[in-house]
Amino acid sequence: MARRYLAKLSHTRCRFRQPAPSQARSASPSLKRRGGGNLAGINSPYEYFSISGGPTITICHKEDGLLGSKNVVSGENKVLIVIKPSANTRFEDCMYKRFPDVRRDSQGIRHIGRAVAPSLLDEWEIEYDIASFAPGQGFATLPGDVYHMVINMGDNLALAIN
Repeated sequence: MARRYLAKLSHTRCRFRQPAPSQARSASPSLKRRGGGNLAGINSPYEYFSISGGPTITICHKEDGLLGSKNVVSGENKVLIVIKPSANTRFEDCMYKRFPDVRRDSQGIRHIGRAVAPSLLDEWEIEYDIASFAPGQGFATLPGDVYHMVINMGDNLALAIN
């Protein structure tokens, strides 16, 4: 699957490496003070562990700062549900209608703290894509307003970097 907002990495086996200082994204002065210049998940890999013996999910979210992310899967298969960016306004309206007490802001949907079943997305007429990734495969969410959720089909380790 290769979409403008979701791209499968061109190789099926990949490794992350610590970026050279010249490759690291520059951070604001306040972030540099907070992380000493090394911001896990922003300019260095971040590890996401899912250890439960069964499926686990992430909440529906966009990457911080509207950055993209690159991910490598290790462990069990991972299913990614990505909402088509042109459906964001409709999706947000439906979510805020269902959860009216949540403040509308750049991370309001993340604050709702829910994954959304494809059947509900269908009911709301929200366009989305589903992709499955096996261990050793990778995927990237491209920069911008890209809502997505992940289902880990079992124990999993993902390495991600924005």
